[in-house]
Parts: sequence; C-alpha cells; structure tokens
Amino acid sequence: MVNADSSMILGIRAGHLTVDDKSSVDIKKSRILLNKVRLSDGDLSLYMDVWKKKPTPPDTVPATPFYIQANDVTLDNFRFGMSMLPTIDTLSLDIKRVALTHGIVDLGKNEVKWKRAAMS
Repeated sequence: MVNADSSMILGIRAGHLTVDDKSSVDIKKSRILLNKVRLSDGDLSLYMDVWKKKPTPPDTVPATPFYIQANDVTLDNFRFGMSMLPTIDTLSLDIKRVALTHGIVDLGKNEVKWKRAAMS
C-alpha cells in the first residue's frame, strides 16, 4: 500500500504455511483472525513510510484501527525485519521457534498482548 501521505510494504515468504478453516481476513473491518497457523522456514519484512510526504493541509482524519487475533500460532525458523525511517533504521529478529496462544495486536488501542508465548 503506497499513497501520497503514507506507505506500507509488507512481504512474506514461507517454506511451509498451514492455516485452518476457522481463520479469516476481513479487510473492510481491518480484522484478521488467525485461529491455528503453522509457518516454517520463512521471513516477514515490513517497510513503513517509504515514500511519505507531509499532506497539505495536515491530515486530521484518525488512522483506521487494525485488529489481529492469533489463537494458536507456531513459527519455526523464521525471521522478522522492519524499517520505519527515521524512527527505526533496522530492526530484525531471528527465531528458531515461537509458540503463541491467545495473542492480540490492537493498533486502535496501541496494544499487544498474549496469554502464553514460548520461544527459543
């Protein structure tokens, strides 16, 4: 997604991805439900505000909240990398294994929480 005042480029590569039939994506409501997901040998890259310029006049419309619910997610041999200049030049995370249950990412409330996470 790239437009005049904001941008986000998201890329994902997966050697193997399994998502059950109870998972869903509702773009109109900005909601993702990941019920049971297994991902191995992959990476996710996120670049935000890549070609951003200031709107004239300044934008007063609030950002659309985005909500992700992850009930049972396991990642094996996974890498995450992001850039959000000028705040974050490079952030990366290499994961051997992560198991997460009952996770929530709520960008409307700027909140990330989970019931259990185990990682190595």
